[in-house]
Amino acid sequence: MPVDATVTNVFAAIPVMERDEALPYYERLTGRRPDLIPNDQEACWRVTETAWIYILTDAAVAGSARVTLLVDDLQGLLGELAGRGIESGPPQTVTEGTRAVLLRDPDGNQIQFGEVAAPG
Repeated sequence: MPVDATVTNVFAAIPVMERDEALPYYERLTGRRPDLIPNDQEACWRVTETAWIYILTDAAVAGSARVTLLVDDLQGLLGELAGRGIESGPPQTVTEGTRAVLLRDPDGNQIQFGEVAAPG
């Protein structure tokens, strides 16, 4: 990528064994149905104005994703996830002021949620 190139959007792929089997987990994780289902192999969720996660049927590499999403209220998110049936352990301190929790989907993909404390 040239030095002067500007990244305008991010699409992070999460390979799963079967899209339709993975859909219920990701609907609970995001709290909603997909924002886009482009074909019978993918389902996409917009997580910010310019960032998306999507599941993709690809049995050869299912379970190999490592995705980190930073949020502004980790404890609040974990409470919401628990209410949707997705349990996690307590957040771990990664560095001073940074906490994170690691989840694994049914295929073994790693989805980490983190929170960085505001400087001050």
